[in-house]
Amino acid sequence: MRFCALVFIGLLIAVAGSGQTVAAVPADAHELVTGAGGAVASAADATQALQLLNRAKRPMRLLAPMTPPYLLSVSFTATGEGANSGTGELSQLWLAGQQSRWTASMGNFSLSRVRIRGEAFDEKPVTSIPMRIHMLRNTIFWAAGTIPAGAKFRSAAVEWNNAPTTCLLMSDGRDAAASPARQWNEEEFCIDDRSGLLQILSFAPGNYTVYSYAKGQSFHGQPMPDRITTWIAGTMAIDASFSIDDPEAGDVPQTPTSAMIANGPPTGLQDPAFMKFELPSAKVGTGEPVIVNAQVGPSGKVLALEVCAAADGSLGPAALEAVRGMSFGPSDAQRQFYVEVVFTPTSNRSSMARPAGPATTRVPLEAYYLERSGEDADGKAGSTEIHARRSDGATMWMMSFGPRESKKFTRELRFPDGRSVTVYDEIKAKVTWPLPGPIEMKFLREGVVDGPSDCAAGPSATLLRHDQIEGQDVDVIQSSAGDRRITIWAAPKLGCEGLRVRSEAPQGNGEFRTLTETRTTRLVMGEPEARWFEIAPDLVEMKPSEAQRKLWESMDLHLSAEDKAAMLRQLERQGATADARYLKK
Repeated sequence: MRFCALVFIGLLIAVAGSGQTVAAVPADAHELVTGAGGAVASAADATQALQLLNRAKRPMRLLAPMTPPYLLSVSFTATGEGANSGTGELSQLWLAGQQSRWTASMGNFSLSRVRIRGEAFDEKPVTSIPMRIHMLRNTIFWAAGTIPAGAKFRSAAVEWNNAPTTCLLMSDGRDAAASPARQWNEEEFCIDDRSGLLQILSFAPGNYTVYSYAKGQSFHGQPMPDRITTWIAGTMAIDASFSIDDPEAGDVPQTPTSAMIANGPPTGLQDPAFMKFELPSAKVGTGEPVIVNAQVGPSGKVLALEVCAAADGSLGPAALEAVRGMSFGPSDAQRQFYVEVVFTPTSNRSSMARPAGPATTRVPLEAYYLERSGEDADGKAGSTEIHARRSDGATMWMMSFGPRESKKFTRELRFPDGRSVTVYDEIKAKVTWPLPGPIEMKFLREGVVDGPSDCAAGPSATLLRHDQIEGQDVDVIQSSAGDRRITIWAAPKLGCEGLRVRSEAPQGNGEFRTLTETRTTRLVMGEPEARWFEIAPDLVEMKPSEAQRKLWESMDLHLSAEDKAAMLRQLERQGATADARYLKK
């Protein structure tokens, strides 16, 4: 599911809201919520909307641990520029979540990836995955996406294929203005009223995926689609035939070879994300949105992009050029962003580059020292954390690792001048990270002396109530992480520090059970001791993966030699992304 991403961008100039009327979403044969006739959107009860959506998700929860083993096969034809055009195939072997394999091919591209005990391995290194393959996977495994805790729903009664259908419109709720038609920031799910099956999925206006069930295919009693087609700006971009069945007795993923292990961690794929930016335009009057579908590599650079929908077609090239120049920041995965670029009159231009969003008042931040400890649902002690902040804005975060009897600590230091250092005192090592760029540095400076007065100002957080902990006013906010529910008691005057954090998982009866809970055990206001921010002169500079490996090797983990080797191998693979960021300095 979507989330609103916050990235640092040098080429975009955001504009303060001008209150002008936003242009309507363009007409499309697959856009059913038009605001005309019976297709009028109105506010929907969130509980009822979630029940309808979860019913539609049920057949396609193909990545859930309890899903029976299966082998799905997809053949498809894709249209687009360069490597995103041609015929291809995709398959997924799933063995109850313990082992899996997925393959994909199109043109000169091919991938074979296995997952064993939580570790993924590629048969051969793959630097990037074609956009059309990423999009196709997103439409197949859409039910694995999460729903933001603060999601707002609207619904419209429509007709599709001569059958009564309900279209759910979901947004982060920032743009609350009522509209009879779909708005630019709304994700859309159109669900057949009688069968409860998803008919049309639209991550953003101009992008529509249609699911066909004409062949009556089913898997373990659940109806399944047999054809999946995706349309971009009125043109068919992907046409796929879909089949799923029990795997054959001897069908198991390949055992990773030494060469596959040496390839390092593979490029992951993330769910679609949505963001909005405003750009100055010589035009006056209405806001003129353009939706750009951007495929972004782990480096943060755009790999491929296209226009999905535009209020004014002449603005498409300018929107593409703007998004092409964006840097989305490094990641260990390839990402698909739907960027709403809104062109507004140049007279409203501000001098600051920042994502569009609601303004919030700010409060002075205070110096403090706090200790937190966590425990699981059985009351067993977990991590120990120490946080501190100086009045000059320098921060320290100290966290424990490993079993209780031999735990080790690291310190994450960040200074107002942009320096960031990870300190491993017990193994005499440190990691000095690259300095942030000028745009990121500008944002960091803004948070040195003050912070938001509302810790629930973000689009994906829901404010439950106001409370007090350790004499501090806190905002009790809730958000989602996968199927988990996260509740944080955040203190605005401490930079929205979480004085209490609870993680919960859903139960079959609709209730939630606590998985872990972290509480503040000590809070002292005022300047923390200087020693927490000291960096000893005898510390050896190391790459992140080297320091992490040395730290874990220093612990008595009570593991067999084989299990310890597997753990260290996984740590090294996970550290590769951190090493790439470190070496950029």
